Amino acid sequence: QSATTPAHLIVTNVPGPQQSLYCRGARLRALYPQVPLMKGLGMGIALMSYNGSMGWGFNSDPEVVPDADVFVQKIQESFERIRKLATPKTSKESQTWRAATTSSSNG
Repeated sequence: QSATTPAHLIVTNVPGPQQSLYCRGARLRALYPQVPLMKGLGMGIALMSYNGSMGWGFNSDPEVVPDADVFVQKIQESFERIRKLATPKTSKESQTWRAATTSSSNG
């Protein structure tokens, strides 16, 4: 399909409020942004931070991106791997890792 837009993908990161928001006493638990699609735009990906968390929004044209569900699944898997790597280890795990690294570099 020929594009009527200058791009096939838009990705945006929107910083949101870092404190809880309320509407008539109910706390807003999450925000999920969306990128509106115009003709020919295959996918829009939006990220928005809110109160220490991050919400993702994926919007796609199935005629341009028929397997968007697979793409989103791969993004989720990759983000989970990154999150696990970025999560601080307990001091015992850190010491074990450092010891293993030190001993292997000396051998």
